Amino acid sequence: MSNTWLLTKLFLKNGTSEGSGKKANRRSRLTAMFFLITIGGLPLLYFISKGVYTTYPFLKAMGQEGLLTLSILSIMTLVTLVFGILTVIMYFYFSSDVEILLPLPILPRQIVAAKLITVIIMQYAVEALILLPVLINYGVAAHLGSSYYVTVLILFILLPMVPLVISLLVTMLLMRFINIGKNKERIRLIVGIFGLASAYLMKNLFDYLPGASYLSNSGLALQSSLFAKLSSFIVSLRFGDAALQEAGTLKGWLYLFLFVAISIAFAVLAFFVADRLYFKGLLGLQNTGATRKTLNKNELTSTLQQRSIIRSYFVKDMRILLRTTPFLLYGVGRSLLVPAIAVGSVIMNYGLIMEGNEFSLQDVPLAYQSLLLSAFVFAVIFMGTVNTMGTTPLTREGKNAMFMKYIPVSYTKQLFAKVLPTVLFNSLNILAVTIIAWLFKMPLLLMIEGIILCSLVIIFSSLTGLILDLHSPSLDWDNEYTAVRPGLKILTNLALSLLSGSFMLLFLKVTVMPLTAFVSIFIVYLVLIVLLLLYLKVNAQKLMHRLM
Repeated sequence: MSNTWLLTKLFLKNGTSEGSGKKANRRSRLTAMFFLITIGGLPLLYFISKGVYTTYPFLKAMGQEGLLTLSILSIMTLVTLVFGILTVIMYFYFSSDVEILLPLPILPRQIVAAKLITVIIMQYAVEALILLPVLINYGVAAHLGSSYYVTVLILFILLPMVPLVISLLVTMLLMRFINIGKNKERIRLIVGIFGLASAYLMKNLFDYLPGASYLSNSGLALQSSLFAKLSSFIVSLRFGDAALQEAGTLKGWLYLFLFVAISIAFAVLAFFVADRLYFKGLLGLQNTGATRKTLNKNELTSTLQQRSIIRSYFVKDMRILLRTTPFLLYGVGRSLLVPAIAVGSVIMNYGLIMEGNEFSLQDVPLAYQSLLLSAFVFAVIFMGTVNTMGTTPLTREGKNAMFMKYIPVSYTKQLFAKVLPTVLFNSLNILAVTIIAWLFKMPLLLMIEGIILCSLVIIFSSLTGLILDLHSPSLDWDNEYTAVRPGLKILTNLALSLLSGSFMLLFLKVTVMPLTAFVSIFIVYLVLIVLLLLYLKVNAQKLMHRLM
């Protein structure tokens, strides 16, 4: 047990470090990031609080207020389950500390336990931003007692356990039977792609599980509801939600006990399997194979053709992203997975949503179309800031960042070219939201306005991510997975994007005309982007010299 706690402290220390440099500088950067996350999270808290207080009376009138807690618990579980496989592959198998730990007299279950605890603790940051505000506001709206908040605290601590263990078990089985052969880079890619496919298939599996009908009295039956099916698939989720609904009663404490017992049982199962499979999946992990290719005259000539600086640097960054397995899985993979899940979920449940009604966004009154436009933009903000691509453009260079100093290209052009891959892949989120808006018959003019604003949002978030990475890069890494691990920079970038999006709320208070709101928001984002570009132009050389 002592080894487990020592390893946990070590992993937490390494996992929460942001950037390099003196200890005082790192501390000041962390303080600044926490401040930005707090300020930027205020619009999110406002939306959550207003949403809960608006939705609760409506659901209570139908006797279905429990759907509010079930939905947020299901969303957090689904997010953890889908992205858990990528996190486990990266953190449990391809982390740089694996080679150091293998020769030490440490049991596999101790390493797995320490890493599992670390990942769960890191998951608390997301839960604190989304889960806690919903549950706390629900408790205030329903006038619930102290026993409810005790239940919330226990759910907050243990909720990530079961989905992460499921992801861990799937990954250990994959690595045990696939991790053979000499070409380990190709094996990593195969395992990663299989993991992504498994995550997507697990999500779609819920569309075929029998669900429960929650709103039969109102005619809006949720027989195929993702939330109901997910709670049927993950039993602990059902008991956790029941514990919230019955908080303070004997039945509520019994449900809470069952939730805790199932979570602990899953953890014990993970440790049991780890003793038998974890080390076997690690054997030979660092061996690599290589091939040589002889270029003919035409191929050599094509590679030596002169191109524009921006294009050449953009192509170089794209090749690094697509050819480096960790960058491909954790950066590009997430950029593809999130819009695919969003569109897939809507298409799979489209028939149920449209059944028995003629729902259309064209019927939304003019006074609410500005809100519809802001929802379009906020959807892209959330979808575009969940991967590490935007906040690691410089970190991905590692020790090769020194190359940027000696080539005859200005830092401004090099940094601008690094933003382009992020903009390109995040544009898929605009495509996904546009498809969803088209399915629900959003007015064409409003859709075009949303696409234009979302394009500006993506450029803005890409620039803020680059600036954050410039101020706090982690260049001293010896493993690509270390470079793209999630950190505070993702949350900080999300907070900054939400803070910029809060301007939309101000304009919506002033005007309800969608065209006026569009022009106002367009001007604000355009000014912000110009200011960021000017900041980069003025400070790029100073920041780069400070790093090198």
